[in-house]
Amino acid sequence: MKLNRFILLLIAYLFCSTFWTQEEYVFSKEIDSTIKVLKILPPDTNKVLIINNVVDKLWKKSQFDSALVYAKMSYELSKELDFPKGTGNVLTSIGIVYAIKGDYPKAINSMQDALDIFVSLNDKPKIASAYNNLGNIFEKQGNYKKALEHHLKSLKLKEELGDTLSMVSSYNNIGIVLKYEGNFEKALEYYHKSLEINLKSQKSKSIAQSYTNIGGVYQEMIVSNYHNDTISKNKLYEICLDNYLKALEMSQKEDNKVGESIALNNLASIFYMMGNYNAALDYNMQALKIREQIGDKSGISGTKANLSQVYLKLNKKEEAKSYISESLSLALEIGAKDRIKNSYKIISEVDSASENYKDAYLNYKLYTKYLDSLVNEENTINTTQMQMQFEFDKKAAEDSVLNANLQAIQKAEIEKQNAEIERKEAEINSKRNQQYALFGGLLLFLIFSGFIYNRFRVTRKQNRLIEVQKKQVEQKNILVEKAHSEISEKNREILDSINYAERIQRSFLASKDILDKYLGVTSSSDIGEESRSEPNYFVFFKPKDVVSGDFYWASELNNGNFSFCCADSTGHGVPGAIMSILNITCLEKAIEKETEPHLILGETRKLIIERLKKDGSIEGGKDGMDCSLLVLNSNKTQLKFASANNPIFIVRKNIEPQTTNFELIEFKPDKMPVGKHDKDHMPFTIQTVELKPGDVIYTLTDGFPDQFGGEKGKKYMIKKLKSFLLSIAHLPMKEQHSKLNEEFSNWKGENEQVDDVCIIGVRI
Repeated sequence: MKLNRFILLLIAYLFCSTFWTQEEYVFSKEIDSTIKVLKILPPDTNKVLIINNVVDKLWKKSQFDSALVYAKMSYELSKELDFPKGTGNVLTSIGIVYAIKGDYPKAINSMQDALDIFVSLNDKPKIASAYNNLGNIFEKQGNYKKALEHHLKSLKLKEELGDTLSMVSSYNNIGIVLKYEGNFEKALEYYHKSLEINLKSQKSKSIAQSYTNIGGVYQEMIVSNYHNDTISKNKLYEICLDNYLKALEMSQKEDNKVGESIALNNLASIFYMMGNYNAALDYNMQALKIREQIGDKSGISGTKANLSQVYLKLNKKEEAKSYISESLSLALEIGAKDRIKNSYKIISEVDSASENYKDAYLNYKLYTKYLDSLVNEENTINTTQMQMQFEFDKKAAEDSVLNANLQAIQKAEIEKQNAEIERKEAEINSKRNQQYALFGGLLLFLIFSGFIYNRFRVTRKQNRLIEVQKKQVEQKNILVEKAHSEISEKNREILDSINYAERIQRSFLASKDILDKYLGVTSSSDIGEESRSEPNYFVFFKPKDVVSGDFYWASELNNGNFSFCCADSTGHGVPGAIMSILNITCLEKAIEKETEPHLILGETRKLIIERLKKDGSIEGGKDGMDCSLLVLNSNKTQLKFASANNPIFIVRKNIEPQTTNFELIEFKPDKMPVGKHDKDHMPFTIQTVELKPGDVIYTLTDGFPDQFGGEKGKKYMIKKLKSFLLSIAHLPMKEQHSKLNEEFSNWKGENEQVDDVCIIGVRI
C-alpha cells in the first residue's frame, strides 16, 4: 500500500514538474491531465502542494478564473487537514489573483489572512512576502501611507535574512510611493539599486519592471515641470522612451502579458505628452486588447481613460465620452480611488469641450473631492516620516555601541556648560528687567496720552458718519423690501407653473385603474378583519424635482395584450418632463400601428427623430429616452419585451435542491437609446420568456443605482440593487415598495438626489 502511494506521488510530481515547462504541449491538455492525476491522489499535504503549484501556473498564464477554482479546492483540503502552511500559500495566490483582477477588498482580506498564518508559523520569508504584497495592493488603492508602511516592514525582514533578490521588489515598491510623493531623486536611487541586482540575475521580467519604474520617474519629472540644469525636457522624453522600449522588449521576450500591457500603456502616455496622438492611440489600443484578454479591470479602466484623452485631443468627443464613462464605471466597481479621481477630471474636460459647463463643474467638484482624500498634507508628512525613521533606525543599529560612549562624555560636558550659562543668564536678566521697567512706564504714558486724543477725534468724526449712514440704511431697507416682494411673487408664479406642469405630466402617466385592471389585485382577509385588496404590482416613482424625466406608461394593444413601460427621458426637471410627454405621445402613436415590443420601440424612435429634426440645431436633436417596453399576453403566461439601455430582472423561486429559495435572472438591454444615435438604423431585439406563477418582474431606470450615499459617498450600484431586490422579492408588493423607499432614503441620507428614480415590480 505504501509503495503504491509512493508511485502515485512520484507520477504526480513528474506531471507537475514537466507539464508546465514543455512548450510543445497544449496548455489545456496539461490541465486535463493534471486533473486526472489529482483524482487518484490520496487527500494529504502532498496533494495540497501539487494543487498550489497548479494554481501558481494558472494565474501566471493569466487564467484567473481557473486558478480560483483550484485555489478553492486547495483551501478546503488544507483546512480539512489542518495544514496551515498550505492554507497560507493558497491564500497568497488568491490575493494576487484578486489584485490583478482589480478586486482590492477581497485581495486585502486574503493576503491579511495569509500574513496572520505566516506570523503564527514564524515563517519570516513568507511574512516579508505578505507585507510586500499588501503594500502593492494599498498602493493601487491610493493608500500611500499604508503602502509605504508595509513595504518598509518587508524590506527590514529581507535585510535581516540577507535575501538580496527579494529586496528588489521592496526597492521597486518603495520607489513607487516616493515617486508619487515627488521625491524623484530618492525614488531613482531605490530603482537603480533594483536594476543593478536584476541585471546581475538576468531575470527578464524583473529587468523589465526596473526599466518601467525608472521611465516612470522621468515621466513624472516632465509632468511636474521638474527643473534641472543638467537635463533638458527633450532629454527627459528620450530617457523615458528608451526605458519603456527596453521594458517592452523584455516583457515580450518573457511572454509577460501584464508587463507588455504596462509598457505599451506607458509608451502611449509619452507619445501623448509629445503631441503624437496617432501613435498614442495605436499603443493604447494594443494595451487595451491585452488587458481585456487577461481580465485586468484596473488596467482596462486606466487605458480607457487614456483613450478618452487622446480622442479629446483628436476632437472626437463622443468616443472620448464613451471611453471615460466606461473607465469610471470600472473604477467605481473595484473601488480604485486614484482612477475614480482621474476619471472625474477627464469627464469634466470632455463636458467642457462639449460646452456642457454645468456637468463639467459638477464633475470637477467630484474630482477635487477625491483629490483631497488622496493627496493631503498628512499623507505626505506620514510617508516622509516613515522613510526618515527607517533610515535612522538602520543607522542607529549600526552605531549603537559608539554612540553610547560618546553620549556619556558629551552629557558630562554639556551639564557643566549649562550650569555656567544659567548663572550668566540670571545676571543679564536682572539688569534687563530693570531697564524694561523704566522704559515701559514711559512708553505707557505716551501711548495713553495719544489714545485719549485720538479717541476724541474719532468720536467726533463717527457722529457725523452715523447720521449719513442712518439715512442710507433707511433708503436701502425700502429697496430691499420692494425687491423681496418682487422675488416672492416671481417664485410663486414659477412654483405655480411647475405644479401645473406636474398635473399635466401626471395625466400622461399610467393610471391606477389601468394597472389594477391588467396587472390585478389579490383579495385577502383574516379572521375578525374586513376583506382588503393587495396589488400584484408596485410603482416606485421618485422624481428629483417636482416634474420628472422618468415616467411609467401602460396601454392595451390592438391584439388584446397589455403593454407597460419604464423609461428615462433625456434630462430631468422641466426639460425632462417636456421630453417625457413627447416620448409618451410617440409611444401612443406607435401602438396604433405595431403590437410587438421591438417594433413599437422602432416606430417610436422613428417618430422621436422626425419630431426633433425641427429643434433648430445643425444635426437635429439627439434627445430621446432609455426604456424597457414589456408586453404580457392575456393570461400572463408569456412575457415579450424590448429594452434600450435599461435592464429587466425576473426573480423566480428556485426548485433545485440544496439551493437558495429564489434566483435573479437578468436580461441585458440593447446598448442604444430610443432616439438619434450611431445605431439608430439597427432594429431593437425582442426577447420572450415563459412565465411561472410567483415570478416577480422588475424594470427600472438608472436613478436608484446611480444615487450617491452611504458612509463613503459612493454610488449605490446595480449589483447592490439586484441583491436587495432578491432579498425582498418574497414580500407582498406593497411592502416591497416601502422597503425600496426606506433603502433609498437611508442610502441617500443628507446627500442631494442626483436623478429621477422609477422602478416597476409585477408579480405573476
